[in-house]
Amino acid sequence: MRLARGLNEVVVTPESTTFLVRLTAPGSRDIVQAQRSRDTAVPLVASPASQEIGPALSPDGKWLAYASNESGRYEVYVRPYPDVNGGRW
Repeated sequence: MRLARGLNEVVVTPESTTFLVRLTAPGSRDIVQAQRSRDTAVPLVASPASQEIGPALSPDGKWLAYASNESGRYEVYVRPYPDVNGGRW
């Protein structure tokens, strides 16, 4: 995925080489991971049916928090980082 869409809410990881970015496009708001000096990104939290906003990392960089409207209203979710598929609360 190229970083050509609008960039919002950029979060820098503790080692300062990786960025979490909320991309915006009509009807879509996804959280992706990008590396310094690259123009491509990897989706971290993305769903075609919902919008994910407000990414934040814990001070130790091990947890990602964000809000999503997947339930019909915005709620806050927490996932381990960088393995966001390791759970969700």
